[in-house]
Parts: sequence; structure tokens; C-alpha cells
Amino acid sequence: MEETNPTSIPFQDQNEVNLMIQVSIQEPYVINPTGKISIACINCGVKNNQLRILCQLGAKVTVFPWNYPVRQDEFDGLFLSSGPGNSQTQYPETITIIKSWITSKTIKPVLGIGLGHQ
Repeated sequence: MEETNPTSIPFQDQNEVNLMIQVSIQEPYVINPTGKISIACINCGVKNNQLRILCQLGAKVTVFPWNYPVRQDEFDGLFLSSGPGNSQTQYPETITIIKSWITSKTIKPVLGIGLGHQ
């Protein structure tokens, strides 16, 4: 069996690729428009089951792309989905959205799953 030099195998550095473009959406959409509370979801690769559970709990969920400027005054809470990559170095747009919510004078709940949001 012939050996392969490990350094000769090309590997793509995941920190150099914007994977969020591949797993997120391009345009916002609404699920369960008659829900009693309004949740903004930043789609960093959201799982359908996560959205389904929010709707089962009675939420109207508006799903946004990872880099969409979500206005806090239009929603009761923010849900940040899990996703690929390093949010601190690769996705400053998402970090800006999160900071605008957590530094606002109006306190609203923020729930994050994965992507270092915990």
C-alpha cells in the first residue's frame, strides 16, 4: 500500500469560506402568521424542527437571512439558529444584529442555539 503525504492533501480552511451564504435564505418569510407572539428568527442554518416547535408554542415566526437588519421594535423576541463557522470572525453582520438587541433600552428575550450563542 502506497503512503500519501498528509500535507499533499488539499483541505479548505472553513474560516476562509462564508458557509452562511450556503445554509441561510435570501429573503425573509413568515410561518404561522396568526401566532400570538412575534418571533424574529435569524437563519444561520435553522432546522425545520426548531421552527415547528416555535409555531406549536403559538408564535408567529418571521425568518430572516443571517445578515438582515432585524428591527427589535417589530418583534417580541429573537431566536438565533445554529449554523456553521465562527460567528465572531466570519459573520460581523449577525453580531451587529445581536448587539443591537442586547444593548437596547427595551429588554426583549434572545435565544440562541449553537454558533457560540449559548
